[in-house]
Amino acid sequence: MFFKNIFSYSLVNIYAQTIRFVQELAVRIMLPPEVLGLWSLVLVLQNLGASLDWGVLTAASRELPLLYGAREFQRASDYRKTALYLHLIGKILAAFGIIIYEFYHYPVYHAEFAIVIAAAVIIVISSIGEAGILFYQASQNYVALSKRLFFYWTFYGLALILGAWFGGVPGMIAAFITALLLQILLLRAGMKYKSEGRLNFSLTSSILSFSLPFKAADFPMSIAGILDSLFVSRFLGLKALAIYATAKLIFNQAGQIPTWAGNVFIMRMTTLMGKGNQRERLGNEMLHNLSIINLIVLPLIISTISLISYWGVTMYLPAYAASLPMVPILLMSLYFQPRVTVIRNFWIVEKKFKWLTISNLLGIAAMSGGFILLIQMNQISLMSVAIVFTTSFALYYFFVIARLGVELWGVKKWIVFNIEVILALFMLIFACWNADLLVPVQPEVVTIKIIMRSCLIFYSAVFLIMLYGFYKLASIGYMDAFGSWNLRRKQIVKNKV
Repeated sequence: MFFKNIFSYSLVNIYAQTIRFVQELAVRIMLPPEVLGLWSLVLVLQNLGASLDWGVLTAASRELPLLYGAREFQRASDYRKTALYLHLIGKILAAFGIIIYEFYHYPVYHAEFAIVIAAAVIIVISSIGEAGILFYQASQNYVALSKRLFFYWTFYGLALILGAWFGGVPGMIAAFITALLLQILLLRAGMKYKSEGRLNFSLTSSILSFSLPFKAADFPMSIAGILDSLFVSRFLGLKALAIYATAKLIFNQAGQIPTWAGNVFIMRMTTLMGKGNQRERLGNEMLHNLSIINLIVLPLIISTISLISYWGVTMYLPAYAASLPMVPILLMSLYFQPRVTVIRNFWIVEKKFKWLTISNLLGIAAMSGGFILLIQMNQISLMSVAIVFTTSFALYYFFVIARLGVELWGVKKWIVFNIEVILALFMLIFACWNADLLVPVQPEVVTIKIIMRSCLIFYSAVFLIMLYGFYKLASIGYMDAFGSWNLRRKQIVKNKV
């Protein structure tokens, strides 16, 4: 069931990323950076709204799998409904806070104020869908979730393209809101629980006792994910924001695949801990999971996405070609993103917020210090912003690994793990540099010969990294374990027939 969940959820999300890629490509063909900057601002504010909550869904992602593992289904039902209302209230407050802030600083009506109002509406509506998706994930009902997300993303892509064609940015906003309402209906139609649950106010203190300390600890890292875009919009303007948002879009899309696999592992880890499984065993599973991601998945994603974007943007989006040098730099930060590595979730599940807080403060301090340094040195550019973003997350990541890695795996495995990550990054950076992907490109000089040369250089490095990755997995018996699982699955199917 574990591999079936990963396969179905990853498959629909690959489809979703394809739809989003086509939609974003079409929108950028139709709209110039000056206009698209307003849409980018909507998405930045939506991400800001995602950071401004009480951490209720994070608490639910921890508690619900534990309740399911303990087979306390009635309490889980009550927990779902109570968490939904608390999450919605938090998002309404966040939306009003953003509106009040904008009105306070700009009391005279202008175009950006209308964008802020639209973003506030999107924040509130999307919060219901966020909760619904989390409830499916917590019950490990990924197959049913995947079916509903398939229909949602199909409508989303078509609606936003038509909205941009007929109505520009206002049309895209209307289409986005309509798609979010459809998502809510689809998710609600597929929720089949033994009990609908009751609004249980006695659970409120239980939820908030976890979510508020966690949110206080995790808030710096939540802001770090969007601080670069806020910095660009403040110091470089909306046109630069549209350019940077193009690179950030490619980065976010590329990070979804390892993030989905990580989410499945997190729910599995939390459920197993609810059943009393040993921490050492889960730590070893985490090490194997990270080895697959670092040595096989990420090198393939970084190389493929960098090369596809290099070709696609220069061919079809020449107005956004200035975003290309930032793409590989941002993609390198996937090695350090908490949503990809997921190792910090041991602290979250065990409510160890001290080191979570320290690591998050270190990350946001590094990023803020980097941006202040850029201002003082008068070196603000899109490339320098991307470099600060990636190095800040690198400092955060190595601090987390230093604290948890030794504890979970022992010193020897921890050292080997870090060496593998550093060498993989060095080879990828070396390949990017020699493939000329880190320098500004003129679309008219890009030829098939240049693209083929870049592919040869990049995939030579990736092949070596992946070859070592498969060798390591075979040496620890992971491939044999997968083969045994596949044989058992075939035998079960045969017996059913």
